[in-house]
Amino acid sequence: MNLDVKNAEGYYDPTAYKVIENVSKNEETVNRNIVYICSPIIRDDIERIQRKDRGYCRFVNSKGYIPISTHLIFPQFMDKFNREECERAIEMGLELLLRCDELWCFGLNPTGNMILELECAKKYKIETKYFTDTCKEIKNIEVLNHE
Repeated sequence: MNLDVKNAEGYYDPTAYKVIENVSKNEETVNRNIVYICSPIIRDDIERIQRKDRGYCRFVNSKGYIPISTHLIFPQFMDKFNREECERAIEMGLELLLRCDELWCFGLNPTGNMILELECAKKYKIETKYFTDTCKEIKNIEVLNHE
């Protein structure tokens, strides 16, 4: 990789340079798994859901993985009250899941969309882990209502 201390626009950017340099040298960061965050969404309280998902992302990151949360990404540009956009968000979320290495499910009572994500992960043999909403791992998945 040909690195330069200047960014694509030609501005001096030593922070980005150092990060890219470190990532390219560090095999641990190059080979980290990407984890799809599977959690309940309540359309009426998106701020609360995003706050919880930020916590799940922090937890996943603290374990050395790269978190992906559709609840943090899609509401930035999609309308939660537009049915077509909600359906498109579900489709995009499942497509994004297929590009992830693992799915981590948070919460004891999976919702309809979570069940779709869990079934997709099972179908495509994506490693799945289960956690309470307080990030305690659940070893006995029979306590969940989705199977």
